[in-house]
Amino acid sequence: MVRIFKKKQELTGRNVASKTGERSSNFSYYSRSSVKPETKRSKPKQEVVIDQDRVGILVRLPRLIIFFVIVFGLLYLIWLNGTTSVQVLNGKKISFLQNPLVYKKASQAYLAKSISSHTKISVNILGLDSYLEHTFPEINNSSTSIPLIGSNLRTTINSAQPIAIMEDSASHRFYLKAGGYVMAQDNLSKPDIKNNLVFPYIIEKFQKLSLGQHAMSLQDLQFIQYIEQELNVQSVPAISYTLLANSRELDVKTQANNILLKFNLQNNVKEQVGSYLSLRKYLLANHITPSSYIDLRVEGRAYYK
Repeated sequence: MVRIFKKKQELTGRNVASKTGERSSNFSYYSRSSVKPETKRSKPKQEVVIDQDRVGILVRLPRLIIFFVIVFGLLYLIWLNGTTSVQVLNGKKISFLQNPLVYKKASQAYLAKSISSHTKISVNILGLDSYLEHTFPEINNSSTSIPLIGSNLRTTINSAQPIAIMEDSASHRFYLKAGGYVMAQDNLSKPDIKNNLVFPYIIEKFQKLSLGQHAMSLQDLQFIQYIEQELNVQSVPAISYTLLANSRELDVKTQANNILLKFNLQNNVKEQVGSYLSLRKYLLANHITPSSYIDLRVEGRAYYK
């Protein structure tokens, strides 16, 4: 008898294993897809690239700002603009100083000659003061200071004081300051000091004078000043002091009967003045009046005519 339907094969271990393997593989696929569905749909992460140079600049920027602020602050503190403010002091009655603008322009011209004049560290204020004193003989001393805050130098100028008047070969009158230097020329706008008999009037006919010139040695000037002082104490003021060419003779004309006193600039002035005072005492006691001169040029001796 022929079988129409085949007999079902008995499931062996291999068949069971293969069947179960197929089911397990299918099942594991669906189980993996069901457990982690997001890993399938998520996009890959993008790496963020950081510009290290830009970050470094941003970090250093505050420090750079502070650095430049300090640098410019220091430059502002030490910078000078090449100008100076001039203060003129006229504490005494006689002043020969010019308009302060004259000294200010001269100071600016001096400072403009050197680049070092634009900083407080390198500016030569001693050179500026020396320049003003030598350029303008009417200045006794110039003092320039550096301000702690600000960019302008400050210069204080004192007027030189005349200690004598000198008449030169051209009959021009000049005022002498300490040291025997010519400080100014006499003119109608200045007080006539000669008539006031404030200080010696010296006549020197063998040279022509100019401003700033060294007209007389300090020793000779002090010689005359000592005579002036002693004669004023004795109420015998001098009218003039005449220096002779190629000689050390000094002729002093006094108001006492226009008597001429002859001194020797080479000898001791105190001894010569002492000899005159002794002779004058003798002449007054004996009512003697010299008609021409009294010669004191020989040490320890006094002659009159």
